[in-house]
Amino acid sequence: MEFTIGIITFIYNFAIVHYIFGEIGLTACFQLFYGDKRRSRSKASLSFSIKIFLTIGILCYIVIIFFSAFFTIFIPGDIELINFMESKSLPYFSEFFLAGFNILMIAYWQANKCTGKTLAISLARSIFLYPPLLILILPLLFDSKIVWICHSAGEVLTAVTPLFCL
Repeated sequence: MEFTIGIITFIYNFAIVHYIFGEIGLTACFQLFYGDKRRSRSKASLSFSIKIFLTIGILCYIVIIFFSAFFTIFIPGDIELINFMESKSLPYFSEFFLAGFNILMIAYWQANKCTGKTLAISLARSIFLYPPLLILILPLLFDSKIVWICHSAGEVLTAVTPLFCL
């Protein structure tokens, strides 16, 4: 799943360089606007970024839906494992679009020196919601198969924090 963050970051950085600010803008996009007190430009850049992250995340999930059978380079010929992987990847990766959004909001508020918001999202994403609560508790309360949606549920619950902060 984490490889998608690299893809999203690459495309986003390309868009910043090509369409908006050039190479210099890539290095200090949000901090530049924060330092110059250009809040409208900062918000426009954030809006553009959110659209890019959500679009790419949704497109990546669509690729998984239709082409997950082709992601078998490490397990060629193992039909049972391929079928298992296909059935589990849809629920596991269903939050693709929100992972990028959550990480973007962490970067945005970090660049704008909103450490409380950054910390709230980071902790919700890594400590409070996803690992201990969902992975350790939900399988005990429900079937063990629920572990495949814990990651997605964690990102969904984490996304509530930046939406509330916005």
